[in-house]
Amino acid sequence: LWSDKGDGAKIRYRQLNNQHEEGSYVSRAILASMSKDKSLNYRDFCVLYRTHAQSNAIESALRGNGIPYRVYGGLAFYKRKEVQDLLAYLNFIHNPRDRIRLSRIINEPKRGIGDTSVDRLIAIADREGISPFEVLKHADQSPELQRAAGKMLAFADLIETLREASETMPLPDLFKYLVASIHYKEWLHDTCDPAEAQSRFENVA
Repeated sequence: LWSDKGDGAKIRYRQLNNQHEEGSYVSRAILASMSKDKSLNYRDFCVLYRTHAQSNAIESALRGNGIPYRVYGGLAFYKRKEVQDLLAYLNFIHNPRDRIRLSRIINEPKRGIGDTSVDRLIAIADREGISPFEVLKHADQSPELQRAAGKMLAFADLIETLREASETMPLPDLFKYLVASIHYKEWLHDTCDPAEAQSRFENVA
């Protein structure tokens, strides 16, 4: 490689202990540069990283410091499917009346509960004036849900187990327990090619 552009700014090298320190350092470097040179704009900066999973700490630090950004060549960390799936689980464990999160996770990973069954579940909840999760816990008592009742009851039991665990487990332990309980890593490896499965599970981790 060669260049005839002439000398540029000196490269600064900094070794840090973890990804959170990296994100903080990048954010501080951007803000310090802009403070020193008033002609600079946010668009004058670019952050390169090796894997998609590394963007989480950087994005969090940028947001925390009020620095606007755009992700190129991939989705922003919190827009990735696996991240949204697992955050939806955590939200639903915390609030089982959340219909939007329930619709997202009830068949994710696939457990044989189709859209028609979910529509019937919500219709019954509206008719009875109760939450869909309450209907789910007694799915075997609704004739309209007989075909999917066994799978719905199994899902309700899973959520109840996770809710009970959430009362005593620290959040990091609960998250690991959740990922193991729904066999998310195995599901990724069953449905994606090995490289994609590895990349997506790094985001989960």
